[in-house]
Amino acid sequence: MFKSTLSSSSREGYTGKKSKTFSPDEINRFLSQAPDQLYLAIKTALIFGTMGACHRQELYALLYTDLQINETVTVFNVNNTKTKTNRTFTITGKYLEIC
Repeated sequence: MFKSTLSSSSREGYTGKKSKTFSPDEINRFLSQAPDQLYLAIKTALIFGTMGACHRQELYALLYTDLQINETVTVFNVNNTKTKTNRTFTITGKYLEIC
């Protein structure tokens, strides 16, 4: 028998699932209002993930030796990326104060 090679997105009646995302206002409200005593790790992961456009496996693989801390900026070197291309991102300003 003939097996269809069409992807599920090209089939008639297919509706893709839309990921739920937070708005910029919701992110800013969480970062400013959530207590650090309970949510510091989540806030830090949120900042790293958004500022560095990191995938979860890239966040997991970050090491302390991958960052350079300065008074006004923190520089992160992401070495084990999904695309096999190293990249660097910085955190400054109010986000640096949270981390």
